[in-house]
Amino acid sequence: MNGEFNIHAARRLENIKLSTLLEASAVQTQTDLNALLRAAAARGATGGLLNQEVEVIVAATETLVDTVIAYRKELAASAPDLLLAHPYLKEFHTKLDQLADGAVTTLQQRHANNTRFGQFSASTLQAALGLATRRVNVLKNRINNEIQAMALEGVLGMHSRNQPEQVTNVFHGPVGNVAQNSVHVRQSANMGIQPHDLTRLVTELTAHLDELNLDARQRQRAEAQIAALRVELAGNEPDPSIVRQAGRTLRNITEGAVGSLLAAAATQPVMWQWIRHMLQSF
Repeated sequence: MNGEFNIHAARRLENIKLSTLLEASAVQTQTDLNALLRAAAARGATGGLLNQEVEVIVAATETLVDTVIAYRKELAASAPDLLLAHPYLKEFHTKLDQLADGAVTTLQQRHANNTRFGQFSASTLQAALGLATRRVNVLKNRINNEIQAMALEGVLGMHSRNQPEQVTNVFHGPVGNVAQNSVHVRQSANMGIQPHDLTRLVTELTAHLDELNLDARQRQRAEAQIAALRVELAGNEPDPSIVRQAGRTLRNITEGAVGSLLAAAATQPVMWQWIRHMLQSF
């Protein structure tokens, strides 16, 4: 009975979380698109605008999907049946694919009547939709790989309560080899990231993102992660899983560029060293 309660409770929590994430993502995406339009209007040019819209929409969708997957994995620690291929992962896979398809739908709906953007020809719109579809297909392939990996964890019973009782060692600092000979050990390290540090990280990256010289796609992805962190900071209780996922993605996107800046004697080495240290804490 307790297992049944856990699986149903976990699914309810997941549905509530998804609704919250969808709303926050929609608001942030619209904000980013409006900023994009204002910038285009200020330049007096719309060349490449549709492709930039695709980048904003798809980057936001990728962040949403990554966050939802991270939350399912977190819930699986309490409800291991969430990693069963049938029916729970099958349903989850369908839901993730629908989230991915939402990127194309969003673009289609923005230009359904093509009155406000009458300067875009049908061929230009079709090309943008084709780009969005290709990006979504790449995302779906990644989703499929994630589902297969989670299914394997379910088969191996990596989250099963039937495993021998684990020894839990909690370390407030770097995790080393102190438990290397323990069996079924779960080590938990305190990342030590305080809200004021997270706020400063978002502020510094927002102000100095140009200095990293990221390509267009990577910049859009970085901005999406920063936006996700900003949304969490705006709430009363930031979700640790969302913060952790966004921070790790930011680290993966920027670590090469940050390292290059430091190697080339960046103008603000102390700040960039601090940013790198913070990102490595996720």
